[in-house]
Amino acid sequence: MSDTRMILNERAEHWVWRHGDPTDAQHARILWEHCCGSTPDDEHWERTALEHGARTLDDALAALGGVRHRR
Repeated sequence: MSDTRMILNERAEHWVWRHGDPTDAQHARILWEHCCGSTPDDEHWERTALEHGARTLDDALAALGGVRHRR
């Protein structure tokens, strides 16, 4: 995806959260395009992102006094 397309997706996603209507089909289309532009269609990438996210949650919760994130 081009840098220009990414910027346009980011702007559209920002607009949705400020002014969008969840019942409008355009709202769902913008969110879908933003998601597709932000995440590659790659199982390894997705698995790695989820693992890193879980570790980030573990670290954040541990900083709050030893709470553990259950997986």
